[in-house]
Amino acid sequence: MPLIPEWMTKRGQPIVPADVIVYREGDYAVAVDGKTKQVIAHNKDHAEVIQKAIDHIADEGKGKIYIKQGEYILTSPIKIDTLSNIIIESDYAVIRASNNLVPETFGGSTVTLLGIRKSNNVIIKGLIMDGNKDNVSEFSVGLLISESQRILIYNNEIRNVRGHAIALWFEDPSIFSSDIYVIKNHMHDNVGSSMFKVQKCMYGIFMYNIIENSDQMGIELDPGTDKTILAYNVIRNTRHNGIEIDNAGYSVSVIGNKLFIIGTAQSVIPKSGGGYHYFHGIMVYDTFYTLIQGNEIWIPYGHGICIGDESVGSGGKRKIIIKDNIIINPSQASSSVGYFDGIRIVDIPTLIEGNIIVDTRSAPRMRYGISSAVTLDKDIIIKNNYISGYTTSAMYGVHGAKLIDNIGYVTMNSGVAVFSGDGSTTDFLIGEHGLSPTVDDPSNVVVRCSPASPDAISASPLVCYLSDEDGDGKYESIRVKFASAPPSGTNNVKVAWEAEYIG
Repeated sequence: MPLIPEWMTKRGQPIVPADVIVYREGDYAVAVDGKTKQVIAHNKDHAEVIQKAIDHIADEGKGKIYIKQGEYILTSPIKIDTLSNIIIESDYAVIRASNNLVPETFGGSTVTLLGIRKSNNVIIKGLIMDGNKDNVSEFSVGLLISESQRILIYNNEIRNVRGHAIALWFEDPSIFSSDIYVIKNHMHDNVGSSMFKVQKCMYGIFMYNIIENSDQMGIELDPGTDKTILAYNVIRNTRHNGIEIDNAGYSVSVIGNKLFIIGTAQSVIPKSGGGYHYFHGIMVYDTFYTLIQGNEIWIPYGHGICIGDESVGSGGKRKIIIKDNIIINPSQASSSVGYFDGIRIVDIPTLIEGNIIVDTRSAPRMRYGISSAVTLDKDIIIKNNYISGYTTSAMYGVHGAKLIDNIGYVTMNSGVAVFSGDGSTTDFLIGEHGLSPTVDDPSNVVVRCSPASPDAISASPLVCYLSDEDGDGKYESIRVKFASAPPSGTNNVKVAWEAEYIG
């Protein structure tokens, strides 16, 4: 069964014949019955005409409104309130807030253009909604969905809103919206808030949207956003985080999104309970079971992916998978703000696998490829990642994690050492182990050796161990000690060695 039902995405001809047709006639908007052609409303107040069209099909229990191309000026928002089985469709009619429109309280917030409250089976398709942000002074929501079910917002443009372009809201915190689909919309050029905000929503699917020029976050998932998919969205040029998931709830999947130029405000805004920079590619706080996979994050001003400290203290219930993402040139912020990393984690169960983290600039600004803000002691696996280009180190603070086969951060090394025996020496310096982690506790590294020449075999058994040759407290070298001295000779003693960092 396809993820998105076919009826939701069918293009070309209207989904069903229109029960009401709305069109412009000079300064007037007109609504007529699609079958009888009887005039339902005829008024210079375009919002009133569209509202009467909604009321007309509400009386029938269901129906579709088709709005013909043209510009419709709203003096008040349009409302779909406690209705079912409503379709509003257009071929890109413009619905624009008038200069004197005052947003109205509705569904727990204020709305400028269109509000859907306590309704179900509603489709909004093919509209251009313009919030006229330069003349509407009050913060509000362009398109509001509150405590509703089975809503499809498809193939619309929402622009110039003083507030959120689209937001899911609530009046009663115990009531969730559910089965909300926001697909193939273009949201751009808002002021004062994140572009797309979601809270109190279960089973949301938000896919293939384009979000540009957001005054704060691109997409913001807040408390009560459960079992949600963010997939294949393009987010470009946000002043704060590209995607922020803040105490969202359970099971959020962030898959295949493309984020470009994120966090241009370079803000250092303290969050309650901790000081966090709000200009990362993807930011996650205090959320259960998060999957971040297959995303591309280009030129974030802070970290590419950041897991906030508030996720700590969860008793192991919060688990995060960060897999197969591409992060290019993080830490774009000015030097006065600081340097940042590809992926920043905290001490919660996390799998970081198969990510590509690179800084391609001639003078890299990425501090670490992968780093931790705290000491790690939980089930954290970092494996098969590729890290290149950094100012300090490929990884930092990850010594408590399981590090496996990462390119750019060596946790396993091997070689063959060759010595000349003198008949009296039993202890030889093999050399530096070449592991990337700083080793200040020799028990963090397992060293294995085996004799590889007849004279080495005859002097065995042998043992290899780490050595701090320069006395700085760092164990950078390996030595081998034989039970008896190998005989004199030139390059007659060979030892195969292997060192593995186990943390």
